[in-house]
Amino acid sequence: SGVAHSGVRGFLGAWPQMMAVTGALVLYALGLVLPWRWLAVAGVVPVLIMLILLCFMPSSPRFLISKGKDQEAMKALEWLRGKNTKYRDEFDRIVDSLSQGTKISCAELADPYYYKPLLITVFMRCLQQLSGVTPILVFLEPIFNKTHVILKGKYDAA
Repeated sequence: SGVAHSGVRGFLGAWPQMMAVTGALVLYALGLVLPWRWLAVAGVVPVLIMLILLCFMPSSPRFLISKGKDQEAMKALEWLRGKNTKYRDEFDRIVDSLSQGTKISCAELADPYYYKPLLITVFMRCLQQLSGVTPILVFLEPIFNKTHVILKGKYDAA
């Protein structure tokens, strides 16, 4: 999120979960036609692509500015936004926001403005994990085989 434009930062925050679910769906579908070894390889391919692409990703401009590396931050913003954009204005906004020093203390976490969204997020993540969907997904094929439905378990589970 440190390299994303502020106008799309919230939208991009949902993408990791969406991609995880989409990846699981694709791998379940591939499981119908691929043996498990090739399925494992198919699951590694996106990870390898991401690792290779991360080698070309610049550091966050905000991080670079906070470390006093303004020239590197300017180059990173230029690369991320393009030469024909107002990246210098964004650089100035980042510098201004860092100079304001908006760090919060532990005592401020008692303020509902901070703790309510935090509690909601933690509660939702706990509910997601406690729902028991992961073990069900792992054992879908034997579950469907024991229910004696018309289709074979490997097709129902996908």
